[in-house]
Amino acid sequence: VGFYLFSVFFGIFLYKDLSIELTDNLLVAAFLMCLSTATLPFLGMLGDKYKIKTLLSWSALGMIVVSIPFYFSVYYSKPVLSVFIQVILMMLLNVQFALLPSLIVSLFPASTRYSGVGMSYNFCDSIIGGLTPITALLLVQVIGSPATYTLLFCSSALISLCAFLSIRSARLRTINY
Repeated sequence: VGFYLFSVFFGIFLYKDLSIELTDNLLVAAFLMCLSTATLPFLGMLGDKYKIKTLLSWSALGMIVVSIPFYFSVYYSKPVLSVFIQVILMMLLNVQFALLPSLIVSLFPASTRYSGVGMSYNFCDSIIGGLTPITALLLVQVIGSPATYTLLFCSSALISLCAFLSIRSARLRTINY
């Protein structure tokens, strides 16, 4: 959800509601993508040192907490603060981007791993990812405030946190989860 909101909806918000030029908008998007790409290997290394389930849970909890000031920064049209908070949210989301594949792989036995990972990840990514921009637009249209799309960060992070906490350690195949 977070990736689709950052890559699609936040740019539309900056352009339409805050009248930020498309070139500046593109610079923000390019900066966030470069930052995301550059930090992924280092966040992956954290998974080698600390328990992945714990890191993912803290990441989701951090997203819940940070999404609240993000809502208010968007609601009160503070573009610099909104972009700064978006960088923080992107870093928290990057923890999940870096570590989630390892967690998903550990949930399936070797005999069904390819099908299990492929089906679960791609099915959820296409359904949830495809519906994210539509859901954000509906929220904005029904509630009337352009800031309401930020509530999707909090709700999706809450769902993720519940999912991470519900995974039993016995289900995980390797020792560092």
